[in-house]
Amino acid sequence: MVQHVTKMSETGEAVDIGKLAFITAMNQMANTCFSMNVADYNSGEAQGFLNAVKTVMFVVGQFNIADVFPWLKPLDPQGLRRRTKVAYNWLNSVSNEFVTKRLQHRKLKIARHGDMLDSLLDYVQEELELNYESVKVLLVVCISLHICHRVMSLIFTKRHINFL
Repeated sequence: MVQHVTKMSETGEAVDIGKLAFITAMNQMANTCFSMNVADYNSGEAQGFLNAVKTVMFVVGQFNIADVFPWLKPLDPQGLRRRTKVAYNWLNSVSNEFVTKRLQHRKLKIARHGDMLDSLLDYVQEELELNYESVKVLLVVCISLHICHRVMSLIFTKRHINFL
């Protein structure tokens, strides 16, 4: 982050603080879960995460006519289920990559990271009613909740400052 801000100041370009804060928050979460950064300022991964989170936040806050008229649920008239599925599938594929890579590391006897993913995989190996699919779902939920929390914090802070 500091390197990016320094580079931007040297070139005289403006820094998108919101995007920088989002990427920083996302990388904080990723370091806790996977012991690695998942995106930098100019990566497409950051935009993918942001799009997925925005979609989930939009759909959760959207009035769904199918909730009032249950017979409309199979038709998905507003496309909410379709949009949610696209976002979830993207997040699921990302978490699947992390799990697959970590399992390969374990097969190759590469040193453990001691992060959340290692702990979850330990539970799977100890057969404590947790499987790899459950781990992927937990990772998607953790990613989504953490990023949603950060985005909402930024939105609230920004609105709060604007109203003062």
